[in-house]
Amino acid sequence: MDSRKPTGITIDRRQIRFGKPVIGRTRMPVDMVVGKIAGGMAVDAVMKEYDLTRDQVLAALRYAA
Repeated sequence: MDSRKPTGITIDRRQIRFGKPVIGRTRMPVDMVVGKIAGGMAVDAVMKEYDLTRDQVLAALRYAA
């Protein structure tokens, strides 16, 4: 088990997209979510734009930290 895996959220390394980890069952690259937030996009906007839950967005941020 990956100790960096956020509780309750699967960042599935078996579902690698172009060599990058994705949020499990979404194929949404973790780095894309993190990049949007780093670029100033609000968490709520990322959730709406990419059909993610708040937990998924926050899990991606924790994973990348």
